Amino acid sequence: MAGTRLVLIMGGGVSLGTYLAGALTEIFWALRHTNGDLAAPDRRREVRVDVLAGASAGAMSAAIFARALTADPGAIGDLRRAWVEEISIRELLRKGPSGFHPLALFSPAKIDELAQRLITPPADTREWQPFCAPTLRIAFTLTNLGGVRYRIAYANHEDAYFTTRIHSDLIRLELHDPPEPGELDRVWPLIRDAAVASGAFPTAFPPRSLPRDLEDYRPATFDPSIASPAPMWYVDGGVLDNEPIGVAKDLVERDPEHQQHDYRYILIDPYLDSPLNGLNDRLHEAPASLFAVLGDVAAAVMGQGTAKDWLRANKTNWRLDAHVEFVTRRLRPLVVAARDAGGDVAQTLAAGLREQARAIAAFKRGVNRPTPPTEAEIDAYFAANRERIRNDPRYAAALDGLDGARDAMLDAIFIIESAAGLRDKEPMDLYLIAPRGRDEHPLAGDFLRNFGGFFRQEWREHDFLCGRRDARAVLLHDLRARNGDGTPGEPLFDYPPEDGVDYDPPPLDIGPGDLTAEERRLFHDYLKGRFEPLVAPHLPWYLRPFRGKIAGKAARAAMRQLGFPG
Repeated sequence: MAGTRLVLIMGGGVSLGTYLAGALTEIFWALRHTNGDLAAPDRRREVRVDVLAGASAGAMSAAIFARALTADPGAIGDLRRAWVEEISIRELLRKGPSGFHPLALFSPAKIDELAQRLITPPADTREWQPFCAPTLRIAFTLTNLGGVRYRIAYANHEDAYFTTRIHSDLIRLELHDPPEPGELDRVWPLIRDAAVASGAFPTAFPPRSLPRDLEDYRPATFDPSIASPAPMWYVDGGVLDNEPIGVAKDLVERDPEHQQHDYRYILIDPYLDSPLNGLNDRLHEAPASLFAVLGDVAAAVMGQGTAKDWLRANKTNWRLDAHVEFVTRRLRPLVVAARDAGGDVAQTLAAGLREQARAIAAFKRGVNRPTPPTEAEIDAYFAANRERIRNDPRYAAALDGLDGARDAMLDAIFIIESAAGLRDKEPMDLYLIAPRGRDEHPLAGDFLRNFGGFFRQEWREHDFLCGRRDARAVLLHDLRARNGDGTPGEPLFDYPPEDGVDYDPPPLDIGPGDLTAEERRLFHDYLKGRFEPLVAPHLPWYLRPFRGKIAGKAARAAMRQLGFPG
């Protein structure tokens, strides 16, 4: 392996973005001591960040992290400044010069200001960090409000199609060292705008528009009158894909040399509830109200999107395990038996496997080419794959001691890999950075649908430190280098804590009841002010003098649904 590559996957969490910011800050500190300016020469390891995939708050954090990796290492401090110091409930409730935003409950002004200031095109990439891969691949999940229509032809109707709209969307971007011509001015505004769009929590913040290249949606077809790039409207990517694990794996596999590296997938998720036994220990109770039904439906949509993404990503692991099991326990005895039989049996088997393997190599080498590959190209491709299989520790047991039958076994493995679509696949080691159980380590902002942290800076500071604490525990204890045979070796990270950082913040069991009367009144008065102009046009003339009281009751009802006491 040519080195370890980190794939960082960030889920959403609204105000719990402070936890993500803390975890990313700790990862950056660890990388500086491992493959950066603080690493001792005799302890340096080649560990680099290769992929960033984010949803919602994770997308906005990933964008700032990307700037620290590729342009300005001091930008890592912007994570804390943005999430802990500058964002607050008062900023979100601020009324703009032109009044309230018509499409959002909260003001997006502070988020826009932070994005414009912190996610900006750098002048150059002279401060590209040594622990960032030469190509940094980035993806943010999005929810496409209009959706993109796809059509599938029926076999028995020439002009009839099954059509569907797909609303789960994403944007893929790349940064390079050195940058391609015009890259910085072209890509960074997209990173900024896409990150904000991915964090546009529905109804809380307004939808966002992004120009999209219609080629990104093939095989969907568009009316010829729609010019590319075309504007599309988006809300929070976490609605349909809040843990973009499959997206991250797809980005890894887009690198034609990805099999040369040891990839570690790290999911940072402040909201992920991970029981130890995974049992169904209780069943869902009957909903208590219409609002409860709507909440359950929203949770089902988001949860199912997460489940599908993880199952899709993890399916490769299952297939690879079954493949290696088959090669070792079923295929090897057959090859050994043919070898021991000797004579025509062994020769016929070896010749048949070689012919089929070369036919596959010729097909693979000639895909998407106007002319057939030459014999030299086929030989080189075939030899490279045989060498890859020979050096893969997963096949060591299957190849050990085969002597004269080794070539036949290599050909057979290559054929099966290609037929099963596993030639370019590798297992995905997924590590989780998350609060170790909500009961034992609750996050202060984990109430009011995760908006609670916006009320107090000390609550956001607590959750930021929890992110650093949990990230440090995973980096020091869970991530290990690989020995030559693939077994775990020494810890991948070994670094000191940062001076002045409290890695053991005292637990804070915070809830809506901890809000002061002034904080509750601030929120109530804001909602009342938003609801009054909305309800007034729909009231009969004799109730309009009471529109303030009616709006106040609506505000109190909304606050109860959010979890406010009383």
